[in-house]
Formats: sequence, C-alpha cells, structure tokens
Amino acid sequence: MQQAFLLVVAESDLHDVYRHLPLGGKVQLTVAGKAITMLQKEQWDLVLLDAGSDPASALELLHQIKSSIPAVPVLFLAETGSEELAVSAFRLGARDYLRRPFDVVRLKAHVDNLLGLRRRGGERRVCVPLDEDLAGPARKAAAEPYLPPNILRVLVHMEEHLQESLCLDTMAREAGLSPHHFCRTFRELLGMSPMRFVCYQRVQKAKRLLQRDDLNISAVAAKSGFGSLNNMSRWFRVFEGTTPSYYRFSRQKPRTT
Repeated sequence: MQQAFLLVVAESDLHDVYRHLPLGGKVQLTVAGKAITMLQKEQWDLVLLDAGSDPASALELLHQIKSSIPAVPVLFLAETGSEELAVSAFRLGARDYLRRPFDVVRLKAHVDNLLGLRRRGGERRVCVPLDEDLAGPARKAAAEPYLPPNILRVLVHMEEHLQESLCLDTMAREAGLSPHHFCRTFRELLGMSPMRFVCYQRVQKAKRLLQRDDLNISAVAAKSGFGSLNNMSRWFRVFEGTTPSYYRFSRQKPRTT
C-alpha cells in the first residue's frame, strides 16, 4: 500500500502531542502561518487542522485551504463543547469533524477512513462561503449550541448528494435512526422537516448557480437537483418569494456605456 502523507496544522504547544500519535504514513507538523506554503509545495493526502485556542482563525485557514487547494481533504478538530463550529467547518469544506480531547483509536479510525475515501475517489468537498448561504434555517443550524454528530453527517450527505435523488430512509440510515425518530429530531434542531430542508439547500445552490453567465435556467435546475424548472420555480417562490428568472435579473450588474 502506498505511504500516506499527512500534514498536521496545530499550535506549536500541541506538536508534541501529535508527534507521538500513531497516525500512520509520513506526518509533518506545522503552524497555521506556514500551512498554505507547505500545501502548495507538496502533495498531501490529508490535512488535520486543529482549531486550538483560536477557532475563528482556524475557520479562516480552512477557507483558504479549500479555496486554493480544494483537492486535499481536511479533518477539523476542535475543543469539546464547540459543536457550533462543526456546521461552519463542514460548510467551509471540511471532510470530517472531531472533538478534542479525542480517543487515539477513534482519531486513527477517522484518519484511516478519510485516506480510504481519498484513494477510492478523491476529494469532492469544496468551500461554500458562509456569507452566501447562512440564512434562515441554515443560520439557525450554525447558531445551534449542539448538533449531534449523526445529524452533522446527514447535513454533509445532503450537500454531497443534492444533485441526486435524496430519500428519507437513506438520510435516516445515515443518522442511525428510524425515519420517525430522525424526522422528529431533525425538525427540533433545524426547524423544518428533512425533505423541506433539502429543497431549501437546493434553492441556495440554485441561487449561486444563477449568478453564472454560462448556465441557462434549465441547467441550473438540473445541477441543483430539482429535476425540472417547474419544481425549482415552485420552491424558489416558497423560500425566496420570487422566480429564478427574476432573481437572476435582479443580480445582474448594470452595463456601463
């Protein structure tokens, strides 16, 4: 099996902790200020980004990593009690999230899983800037003081499969719950049913795609997972109070003469 190359980004006082962890492969330690340079110089199979004492800066670094080097998967680590970071980390492109203090066996399992995904299909998660997409229920999710890991997994599953057919049974299995219990838990945490939230997320994706000049509205509907223009228009009116065509027109910059 080919040796894996892991870059651990953490505050210097945590380096001794990570240096002695049995993560496997070649492990290089660095601090936040040098991470982008190191990522640009060499190819890495996985980045472990420890938020340390400055989660806001860690999220900013995550944004930079996924914007400039999107092909590298990132495992984001943060202190216990900081679950509100998880939604932001996932939306900024983190592949996985783990709370500290962590069990070494569990950390190794997360690393092995991500390396396996990397070998099988590469990295698909990209950065979704927070200021573009944190409105309504998504903002509620980011502000929620606690989102269980199984619900976070479902949010990531939704984001990665928006263009496909998403069904309630599949999402419930992803959460490890019965469909009834999953629907009740999801509604309590995010304020709407899972399937309605899927439609909300598709509208948010459509809004971003509508700002591109190279896609017509039918193509936007397909890429957003709606399947048809009529379906996208219906949900656009529900969440935005307008049509996709008018939204695109309102976002166009006036031409200068």
